[in-house]
Amino acid sequence: MSNEKMVNVTTFPAVVGAILRHYRTTKGIEQKDLSEKTGIPQSTISRAEKGDVSVSVDLLDKLCYGLGVMPSQVFKDAETARTNLLKNDVEIRSDAKTSDLIKKGLVVVGIAAIIALIARR
Repeated sequence: MSNEKMVNVTTFPAVVGAILRHYRTTKGIEQKDLSEKTGIPQSTISRAEKGDVSVSVDLLDKLCYGLGVMPSQVFKDAETARTNLLKNDVEIRSDAKTSDLIKKGLVVVGIAAIIALIARR
């Protein structure tokens, strides 16, 4: 375990992924169906939703098209989430993947918590 103190932490890709997952599940769309509509492999969608990969602009555009949401709305929601996470003492790191943070023994904020914080507008 590292010498870092235990903190509540997430990554910006995890925040964006949680938002994309929220839109997908709210609209009742399965990952398989989104994959078929967008041509993006289901495994890539899953990894993006978990924050295991950073979503490129091209990937974000395709996912948003498939979800019927504007990319600008995803960024707006991400900024709302960032503000709410910081207010709740959650550190957002851009230098690591979620899986790397877990390996370091840091407390990772999950998707459900991120979505709850997005909802506080």
